[in-house]
Amino acid sequence: MEFAEQCELAWTNLANVLASAGMGMQDIVKVNIFLAHQEDLPVFREIRDRHLAGARPASTLVFVKALANPRWLIEIEAIAARA
Repeated sequence: MEFAEQCELAWTNLANVLASAGMGMQDIVKVNIFLAHQEDLPVFREIRDRHLAGARPASTLVFVKALANPRWLIEIEAIAARA
């Protein structure tokens, strides 16, 4: 699976987890993203911005040599909260 597909899937999975808790992307307060390849950054930004739809959580982006599975190109960790 290419990066764009993995990125879309990661954001969609996050949205589904949030929805199962009665929350949405606007409830994310912090997101950590790990990318395996720096050249994927422009594609990542386009997909991230579309999925966040204006939400602006605090975020950290880290480029890593590899993730737990060598086929994985992205990992997203998020913290959500409701006021």
